[in-house]
Amino acid sequence: MNGTFCGLSGKLGGLGSRRERHQFQPTVFHNWQKPFFENGAAAFERKNKRAEEAKDRQITALQEKLAKKNEVIAELMEENVRSKEANGEL
Repeated sequence: MNGTFCGLSGKLGGLGSRRERHQFQPTVFHNWQKPFFENGAAAFERKNKRAEEAKDRQITALQEKLAKKNEVIAELMEENVRSKEANGEL
């Protein structure tokens, strides 16, 4: 099978000549390759985790803001009711 894969032109199995040129054993490559493919998704999960943490912080801030607004509205409603009672409107 011919093609280019990660900058390697020629046959996809052409790592043998590069391995020989740089003088490392096939087990070195395979010992590196296995954990890389098993854990490669973790690199992307960190980004997702950061984005999720940012969303969680934003949600918390918005919930606090909403709670404060609810407190203010409740106080204004109480004041309005007391005012109407004092004026005999209720």
